[in-house]
Amino acid sequence: MFASVREMLSRRKTAHSNPKPAQMVGELHIVHIPYFINSDVMTSILTLNNNMTEEATATVTLFNTKGQPLVLPAVSLAPELPARFDLSQLANQADFESGNVQIAFNGMSMGITSQVSVISTGRRVAFESVEDEAMDFTSSRLDGILWLPDSEAQARLAVTNTTASPVTATVSAAGRSEQRKVNLGPHETQLVEANGFIESAHSSSAPGVLVSIQHDARPGSVMVTGFAVNDETGFSTNFSFVDRATLVSTKLAGAHVRAGLPNPGEGFPTGTRFSAPLILTNAGVQPTQATVSLDYTIDSIPHRIQVGMASLVPGQTRQFELSQALATRGISGPLDDAGVDVTYTGQSGTVIGRLTSFDQTGDFAFDVPIKDPLAGMMRVSGVYPWRLDDGFTTVVHLKNTVNKRVHALVQIRYDGGTYNLERIPLAPFKQ
Repeated sequence: MFASVREMLSRRKTAHSNPKPAQMVGELHIVHIPYFINSDVMTSILTLNNNMTEEATATVTLFNTKGQPLVLPAVSLAPELPARFDLSQLANQADFESGNVQIAFNGMSMGITSQVSVISTGRRVAFESVEDEAMDFTSSRLDGILWLPDSEAQARLAVTNTTASPVTATVSAAGRSEQRKVNLGPHETQLVEANGFIESAHSSSAPGVLVSIQHDARPGSVMVTGFAVNDETGFSTNFSFVDRATLVSTKLAGAHVRAGLPNPGEGFPTGTRFSAPLILTNAGVQPTQATVSLDYTIDSIPHRIQVGMASLVPGQTRQFELSQALATRGISGPLDDAGVDVTYTGQSGTVIGRLTSFDQTGDFAFDVPIKDPLAGMMRVSGVYPWRLDDGFTTVVHLKNTVNKRVHALVQIRYDGGTYNLERIPLAPFKQ
């Protein structure tokens, strides 16, 4: 099963099934968030979510872009609840406008999960920088797809050294001979301008480009947050990078795709219409064939269509416009909900994908994580912070990624108690 939520920790925020006693009582975990920035127009909010049943303590260290540390006072976290902190108030020093975050705690693996949300209310843009732990990586290479809806958006990669030793990272794009060397001192963060990678590969059939980051240190020594912002339209998006060696299946899935007319209950202005470009790339070394399917619900009736197939040679990128696929079949919507499934041939991790649904103005843009649904199968649950104050709306979307009926259990935790929903049935591949 696969979950997506608008305000969430974008990785799977889950607890291990039957954790070892040593994990529960005192194992030290150090996680890293590759990027934060505080300025006149951007604010970074750190979310710490205590997934454990007892009060926990987190030690937060900020490193500026040069790698200089600022250790903040220890943070006490209530059991099974999130807490949010404005980093501009915690690090109101001139040399700490931007950099990366390190969080240390004792407890079970993923006992505390975290994320930095970078927000500009005035410019109506936002993107996330999510946590990783060195143990989550098994190779020294990261791959991602860079894509922009237009040439006006500015794309950047925040490349961070999470260690106390120098590291060299090499950034390259498929089909280009040029490489960029990024020499990182201990705990240093550098911003890499990425528009050149995208523009050199841009075409109507291949609007995105595969970008790889290879470094010369242990797995997890380099972590990356990618993002793009268009100040004129309000468009913003994240670029996720993945260690393909951690993927275990030849499947990808995404939950809650906005395509065509939105659900009226979501409150978008009249006339809003969403494009949904799913971009796939072959990041492996052998040719592969990918098949894309879309499942959707209209008036509570589930449907499923095969969008198309693509043969991809190494480094090749292909776009599937999901809203257009619906329109050519006479499906105008609005859809109650929709999700996407991708299967491909060859080795696991060969194909990666990205999807951002955005409206005709560019102001409304929603990233849909395209992930291997079978990665992390030892994890049996997800934990997602939510809020309903200050105009926020939080929606959790569940997607069944297997060809059999399943049931989901949902518990809502809040300050003062919990609420358990009845079991939620999910038909094969449906949400």
